[in-house]
Amino acid sequence: MTDVSTAQPDTVVDTSPIVPASAPHTQFERRLSLRPEAQSLVDRNILHSTPTAAPSLAAHKDELKHAMLADNLKRGLATRPERKELEERGILPDEHVSPAILGKTRELEKSMLSDSLNTKLTQRPRVEEVMEKGILSPEEDPRTPH
Repeated sequence: MTDVSTAQPDTVVDTSPIVPASAPHTQFERRLSLRPEAQSLVDRNILHSTPTAAPSLAAHKDELKHAMLADNLKRGLATRPERKELEERGILPDEHVSPAILGKTRELEKSMLSDSLNTKLTQRPRVEEVMEKGILSPEEDPRTPH
């Protein structure tokens, strides 16, 4: 029986790199060229602008900016209309109507408005009648191009 621990391997392991040494460098160069400019990142609020003055002034500037945004939000919330006014203007649905029937109510209102418009269109007078009554002059005849 032979001792396995003392046996010499007959194979040689290839340790050369699979990727040539220049490949990572070219990938890095390509990716670096695709990187956006710093000012573009500042404009998109991804990167903070580099302070030209002391870091404490930059931090104070950020605090002031945040306070101004908070003040604008508070002012906007204080001047927004009440729910009742929004309901009267038709922006919000009436809170007394169930959401389940709200859609059907709107469909019914739309259908009633459409029916009313169709009725009025069928009952409107002809152009000749309007011209006979003196409401339209022959120059205002909608049938003739101007």
